[in-house]
Amino acid sequence: MAARKLYGESDDTYNKRNSMTGYTYKNAAEMEKVRDQYMNREDFKYDLGSDMLYQQARDQYKALGKMAMQDTIGRASSLTGGYANSYAASAGNQAYNQYLQALNENIPDYYAMALDAYDRAGNNLLNKYNIYQTEDSEGYSRYMNELNYLMSLAQAESSDAQANRSFDESKRQFDAQMAYQKERDAIADSQWQKNYELNLAAKNAAASEPAWTDEEFNEILDIYNNSGYNAAKEAVDRLAASKNWRAETAESLLGNIESSGYQWRLADGQNAGDTNWFGDINNDVRVTSNDDSEGTRTYRLDDLYNQLISEGKTEEEARKQIIEIQKYLGVNDSFFN
Repeated sequence: MAARKLYGESDDTYNKRNSMTGYTYKNAAEMEKVRDQYMNREDFKYDLGSDMLYQQARDQYKALGKMAMQDTIGRASSLTGGYANSYAASAGNQAYNQYLQALNENIPDYYAMALDAYDRAGNNLLNKYNIYQTEDSEGYSRYMNELNYLMSLAQAESSDAQANRSFDESKRQFDAQMAYQKERDAIADSQWQKNYELNLAAKNAAASEPAWTDEEFNEILDIYNNSGYNAAKEAVDRLAASKNWRAETAESLLGNIESSGYQWRLADGQNAGDTNWFGDINNDVRVTSNDDSEGTRTYRLDDLYNQLISEGKTEEEARKQIIEIQKYLGVNDSFFN
């Protein structure tokens, strides 16, 4: 089965990996043969008749025994004038038997030598098998080392390719974003220029129309401060209709009203729907105004009441303005109702 090629892996690395289809030991058959020989050996059995060393020694001892027998008989016969006698025969047999006895006394040595030869043959088979096994293990280790190296190399090449792809994609997105932003900036600049030109044209057109009087401005400003933006806009629309103003002139007046008046809102952390803040004047009901001349200021309702009195309003005027502020914001303090 072909190896799966990784993303970014070089052809050279992939071809080398793909060629490694599995490890096979070249001497596997010989190793198994030696193993079978060792495992199937017969148990040690000693047979004098098949022991070549013993057979050689027996022939040698018999020959020596015969020579000793003949020599003994000859010497014993010389004592009787060269005639054979029973003593000479007995002495000869005794000399012969001594050699046979010596041969038999050495049988344990021949047994030990045969057992040693059996053990050495087994050890030789075992050593040969171990040599094959070591060779097989080393060959497998070399194969796996090469395979792991190639896999690590393929993964490194893939990681580099993915990193380069990620970098290229990030660069592409960055370039696209910069191009988009440049386009949006150009559109924004163009729109700003158009708005600027329109505003300039509106101002020029408004300048040619009859302006509002201070009395009209202050009247609508008071409406804005007391009743909010919507009421002020309705007043501006009525005034514009009565004077046949262009829309730009009405918008200019309303913009000046907004920048000059108070813009009331509940202070941060307070909600109109939470009745826990309403009721007693001593409760910390706070409102925030955006006065273009003084910046953002926050008042408690009782402090705001005192502030309005200090600015010259009557108690009734101050009370009325605070009630209007409450209505505008959707709050209710029973002290002023």
